[in-house]
Amino acid sequence: GGGGGGSDPVRQDAIQDALRALVQSVDTVGINFTVSEIVTFVQSKDDRERKWGVWAIEMLVGGSQADFRPQVGVILRDLLQRLHDPSDGVIKGVWSALKALNKALPAEEMVTHLEFTRTIIASLISECR
Repeated sequence: GGGGGGSDPVRQDAIQDALRALVQSVDTVGINFTVSEIVTFVQSKDDRERKWGVWAIEMLVGGSQADFRPQVGVILRDLLQRLHDPSDGVIKGVWSALKALNKALPAEEMVTHLEFTRTIIASLISECR
C-alpha cells in the first residue's frame, strides 16, 4: 500500500486502515476541508508526510462517495507538482493517485482539465531546467 514509513508494520497497517476509512467516509459537505487538510501533507517538507498525503488522495478519489469534482483542480495541482519530488516513494504515490483519479472520473470530465494540467507540467519543466 501507500503511506509513510515506520518500523512497525502492524501499527502502519492500522493507521492506513483508519486513514482510508476516514477519508472515504467524508461526505460532499466536508470534502473541501478534507482536501485542504490532505494537501498540507502533500506540501510538507517531510517525505513521509508527503507520501501519506498522496496516498490519502488516492484513497479519497478511489473510494469516496462524496462529490470531489470541485476539488479536482487543487488535487491535480498538488499531485503534479510532486512529480519532481526527491522521494521515489512520493512519485510512485503520485502516479497511483493520478491513476485512481483518472479511473474515478469520466474521460469527458478529465478533458476539461487538460489545459490546466499542461500549464502545470510546462511550469515544472521550466523549473527543472
